[in-house]
Amino acid sequence: MIARTLPALALVLLLACSSCGSSSGADSTPTGAGGGGGQCLAVGTDCTATPNACCSGICFNKVGDPAHHAACAAACTSDGDCLSGCCTMLVSTALRACAPRGFCPETCMGPGTACLSSDDCCAGHTCVTPSNTCAANCASNAECVSGCCAPLQGGGAVCSNPIYCQ
Repeated sequence: MIARTLPALALVLLLACSSCGSSSGADSTPTGAGGGGGQCLAVGTDCTATPNACCSGICFNKVGDPAHHAACAAACTSDGDCLSGCCTMLVSTALRACAPRGFCPETCMGPGTACLSSDDCCAGHTCVTPSNTCAANCASNAECVSGCCAPLQGGGAVCSNPIYCQ
C-alpha cells in the first residue's frame, strides 16, 4: 500500500473580517499564536479557531479537507507577490491571496514530479511516499495508463506502478 500526504484541492474558502486589519496585511501588531487586546494573527498562522483574527483579513482553508487547518494568508494581485509564486482567486469573491503552489495551474506539480506535500500537486493529484511524487487520483484501473489504481493508506487511490496492484 502507498502512503499519502494531505490531498490537494483547488478551492479555498475565504473567511474575512472587515474590521481586523488591512487587505495588505500591514497591521502593526501581529502575533504568532493568538489574538487579544487588539493583536492579530500573522500570515501563515493557523486561524482555524479564530478565522476573524488575521491581520490580513484573510483566513483560507481547503474546501472539503477537514485534515487541513486554515491559515492566515497575505492578499496579492499577482503571482510575483507570493513566495510560492501562486496568487489565487478566492471562492465567491474578487479577492486574491497567496497560496501553496498546488492551488495555481502555472506553479503546481503534475504526475511524476517531486513534491513535499499534496499542497505542491495540481488538483486531482496526491503526493505519495516513498517516491515523494505527485500521482493522479483514480477510482479504477481503467483510469490509469499503467492499468494500476493502487489504494492509499487512509483512503483514496492513485495511478501507480503495476507492482502496487499485484
